[in-house]
Amino acid sequence: MAVELVRIDDRMIHGQVITTWVNKFNIEQILVVNDVVVNDPIQKAGIMMTAPSNIQIRIFGVDELLSLLKKTEIKKRTLIILINTDDALRLAKNGLSFQVLNLGGLRAKENSRRFTKAIALNDQDVENLKEILSRGIDIQIQMIPKDELIYFKDLIEKEMEK
Repeated sequence: MAVELVRIDDRMIHGQVITTWVNKFNIEQILVVNDVVVNDPIQKAGIMMTAPSNIQIRIFGVDELLSLLKKTEIKKRTLIILINTDDALRLAKNGLSFQVLNLGGLRAKENSRRFTKAIALNDQDVENLKEILSRGIDIQIQMIPKDELIYFKDLIEKEMEK
């Protein structure tokens, strides 16, 4: 499988993704995976407009991608972008094999608390990420490749010490 990076970023495709992550991993295609986005023509059109001409962009619902993965292997160097921890956990539990989950940006929402400048999580997000960790997937927080790498596991351990 040619999945180079799985990233949660609620801004989806934007300048940082295109100018840094795509170049770092020599990405050939970006898969945006979310059940709401796949059914929203306005969001889909916005995503397609942000795509560079040399990168193929495809948008899937979670179950749609999982079904496709049962039939075919991803062969292009691929970046998968998710917008929430629920979708990441569903993919991890149901057949997408990946070793690292990159957290790039999750804005504050109701009942969330800030873990880093760009990451705000509610209790459900934390539980989802703990379950992903329990599956042997490393969770790294890094906006762009040159930023300091923060390990989610370390943040959780510090929080538990308080």
